Amino acid sequence: MTGLGCSVGTLLSGIMAGAASGWLLGAAMFAGLTATLLAGRRLRLLP
Repeated sequence: MTGLGCSVGTLLSGIMAGAASGWLLGAAMFAGLTATLLAGRRLRLLP
């Protein structure tokens, strides 16, 4: 799983191995995406 990029490679290889780090990274990425979208809409930067 090398060469997929830092975040994607870590996420996919961690989840496929069943490691907690992969699942935690996925949850953190989802939380960051949600927070960014909510903040963007609240500040009227996103439609």
